[in-house]
Amino acid sequence: MMKTHTQRAFVCLMIPIIHIAAFFVFGFLATITEFPTNRSGIYLIFSTIDILLMLTFPLVQLGSGIRSIVHQVRALHNQESKVKNGIMMAVSVLFFVAVVLYCYQLWTGIMSV
Repeated sequence: MMKTHTQRAFVCLMIPIIHIAAFFVFGFLATITEFPTNRSGIYLIFSTIDILLMLTFPLVQLGSGIRSIVHQVRALHNQESKVKNGIMMAVSVLFFVAVVLYCYQLWTGIMSV
């Protein structure tokens, strides 16, 4: 069964949210295992995954955001729901603003070290 462009755009919008959820889960796991393991063992695994998720967030967001907007434009061209696609387009733009601010803060912090 073929998915509509609106459904594909929604799935593309969920990818950054899942990415953020995984970042929080691994950050929490790293935090609770930090002192019992004396910053070794499983803590290193959780914190490494958490750092990789933090650093790949801009790439994931930009890629899925662009793909979502492409599907939304195609959905509007195919006369699919204008309200759903308008809301998703607004969320995509807000995600873009958030990722630009995140990149600015991240690279400002990295360059000041």
